[in-house]
Amino acid sequence: MERPARRRRRLAARTETSSGPAAGARRLEADDPEGFAIYDQVRTATADEPDCHLLTNLTGIGALEVNAFQREADDVVQKSLREGFGLTVSEALWKETPVIGGNVGGISLEIGGDGGLLVDDVDGCAVAIVALLENEALADRLARTGRERVRREFLTPRLVRDDLALYRKLLGGSKRASSELAVLGAG
Repeated sequence: MERPARRRRRLAARTETSSGPAAGARRLEADDPEGFAIYDQVRTATADEPDCHLLTNLTGIGALEVNAFQREADDVVQKSLREGFGLTVSEALWKETPVIGGNVGGISLEIGGDGGLLVDDVDGCAVAIVALLENEALADRLARTGRERVRREFLTPRLVRDDLALYRKLLGGSKRASSELAVLGAG
């Protein structure tokens, strides 16, 4: 499905989501010990900004809303200091939304050299945001290559092919093993 032409929006949003239902009155990500302090700082700093909306699982934002945000955003920023393989990046890339990510851990693996822009600091992140907003051709190219990167590297068929190739190697590459694995798409 072709992504519709890009539209520029004046919505600044930061989303913090939980993988399950909210437990208690306040909940952000359990693995983010500074989450509440940052949330309070951002809420205070943006209180008088009519075009800035702070969206979190504390205000009823869930998977459906995050999906909509990722699909309609001009870009997604995942500026983490430490990160494993975060689904936020791959989900946005799959939806053909350009991603700007911190050059750490799983984010750099997901974005790679062609799936988005990697940044090392806040200033670099600001420069990347402006670059994507001002250069629609760059944003469109990253949107396409990001989706292709997820398709090529992170979906189940690639994992199955890797497993089948390993089986072929373990079986010694015999003609019988190779022909049987070829039927399954790994030969």
